[in-house]
Amino acid sequence: MVRKLEAVILAAGRSRRFRMNTPKIIQEVCGRPLVYYLIKQLKKKKYISKVILVLGYKAEAIRKDLEKYFGDLQFVCQKPLNGSARAVLAAKDKVAINSSDILVLYGDTLLLDDKIVDRLYRYHIKENNYATFISCYTDTPHDLGRVILSERGQFVAIKENKDLTRREKHISDINAGIYIFNKRGLFKTLPQVRKNTRKNEYFLTDVLGIMKKEGLKIGVLQLKSCRDIFLINRQKEIIEAEKLLCNKVQRRLIEKGVRIIDPHSTFIYPEVNIGHDTIIYPFTFIENNVKIGKYCRIGPFAHIRAFTQIKDKTEVGNFSEIVRSSLGREVKMKHFSYIGDTYVEDKVNVGAGSVVANYDGKHKHKSYIGKSAFIGSNSTLVAPVKVGKSSVTGAGSVVRKRVPPYTVVVGVPAKILRRKK
Repeated sequence: MVRKLEAVILAAGRSRRFRMNTPKIIQEVCGRPLVYYLIKQLKKKKYISKVILVLGYKAEAIRKDLEKYFGDLQFVCQKPLNGSARAVLAAKDKVAINSSDILVLYGDTLLLDDKIVDRLYRYHIKENNYATFISCYTDTPHDLGRVILSERGQFVAIKENKDLTRREKHISDINAGIYIFNKRGLFKTLPQVRKNTRKNEYFLTDVLGIMKKEGLKIGVLQLKSCRDIFLINRQKEIIEAEKLLCNKVQRRLIEKGVRIIDPHSTFIYPEVNIGHDTIIYPFTFIENNVKIGKYCRIGPFAHIRAFTQIKDKTEVGNFSEIVRSSLGREVKMKHFSYIGDTYVEDKVNVGAGSVVANYDGKHKHKSYIGKSAFIGSNSTLVAPVKVGKSSVTGAGSVVRKRVPPYTVVVGVPAKILRRKK
């Protein structure tokens, strides 16, 4: 039987170092709120029965943002905002009575390798610890808290940089802020944490010191590098996080046989699927919820927005934009065009400068372009509109009405010029 635990994500702080009114955890990273990635990883774990978010600063804004993606999150509000120990204590009533362990993480943590949590979970259970947390080595600990271990590798303390002795200054293992606690031990110890008079807060790390004094077993999972645990405190780290996620996505796609000409100038979000032998040219931006087939050519300077599907052997060239649309096989859309809310059949040619005018100022409307249709340069299709199979729109046409199959239309507004044979 799998030993279940519940996850508590601490996301109540104001993040003053971020210098923005929008809460840090819902800052957009690759098209999703920062904390989205952590929640998604945790919800995939079979041994995690519930995810609880402790909110505080702008709690309602965070709740509304996250409920768009997750329907079964548990929320609790910390009042007042007085430290991580009291934040965990605020979640006590949301924790199930029959749960045995609690996973605690910070909402500004980006886990580039979600197997880290699995390793911590297995280690905690195997060693039967009261508390287990992760430390990781870094070449640049600077002002971060250090993890002090005995010569036998047992937990001694977590110390702030200013409190380190001369002999401890060389220590480069830092606390990653990821813990698993025995539930009973945690909630028994939390009320004993004293306020830090210098910062006027109750620190979760003090729980470890109290447990140690009481002789309870504490384990430390030591990682050789902090490479896969990215803690975000400042704006520059959000930029770095986006780069790291994009790089991870590109490595995955390249391993599947996608050719990305210049990864440094290409932006592909995590929830994108691309088939093998497709080439992505520089300065291309592909958002989440996009599927691109095999043997396609995308870019340069293309923008493929959410809910777009592009089938095999289709070409989308420079300065083209597509959103909420489906392009069939062997479609040619090579330059300076926009398609929105449109279903495009196979072998359609979309000429330079062509636009689907899908928005009337109040509503977005859907359009249809039939197989082998030819949309002449600088044509404007005013949605909702249907262009039939093998039809042609002349250059500069403004199409406001249905175009029958095998028909040539020209003009402003477009009128039938002739029927194709």
